[in-house]
Amino acid sequence: MRFIKSVEIIYREAKVKSNGWMARLLELEAQGTLSHQEVLGEIRGMYIGSDTLSVSLVWAVYRLCTENPTHITKLLSSDNYARLVYMEALRLHPPFPTVSYEKENRCPFHRNDIYIVSIHNTHRNPLYWEDPELFMPTRFQQGMSKIARGSYIPFGGNERACPGTAMSMRIGPELLRTFYKNYRV
Repeated sequence: MRFIKSVEIIYREAKVKSNGWMARLLELEAQGTLSHQEVLGEIRGMYIGSDTLSVSLVWAVYRLCTENPTHITKLLSSDNYARLVYMEALRLHPPFPTVSYEKENRCPFHRNDIYIVSIHNTHRNPLYWEDPELFMPTRFQQGMSKIARGSYIPFGGNERACPGTAMSMRIGPELLRTFYKNYRV
């Protein structure tokens, strides 16, 4: 309930003073291109997305600070290594430790089944990951084709995957590298 009220407060404040992204949303609502509910949905999406991105970055910084210092040196010298560090941080500390899926049951006598998937346990399963508890960004160096399908799902999967996946994978490593270029931790 507090979350819904927070989104409504953001909307009301944006109506008084807005710029950038919010101004564009309000403009689309005034034109009738987006409904009020769609605008609120966009605000919710950005609100949730910025939170999960910041949590993922905090875990990546924590891992870099507590692991071998050579990771930081490699991160500063390579955009690709920043991506590998971010992916490994997402593997060890997914933004959502579990996801649930509802499977439609076509039988009229049974309800739909709900499956709960532990992303945390999947990402640490020794059947799929060598030394699953260790922080090893290089495990992603060979690309996703070498990772068992379904064993790396920090953003969920299939049609229910997080719509912010591409944004997170683009912005996360870039912010991480920028942070370490500008600050000493």
